[in-house]
Amino acid sequence: ALIQMAIAIGAMYLAKFATRKLQEQSSLSLVQGLGWAIGGIGFAFLSQAILG
Repeated sequence: ALIQMAIAIGAMYLAKFATRKLQEQSSLSLVQGLGWAIGGIGFAFLSQAILG
């Protein structure tokens, strides 16, 4: 469970970092949506790790 949590947190930070870097390149809402989607997947893994 701890490994899943670490992966989930890492994925969320990576998503935030990637979204910020891509927003510097272009201000497309698609890029922001992709970042939120990746963050959502990370959050799903995190909640599963806590509940499981």
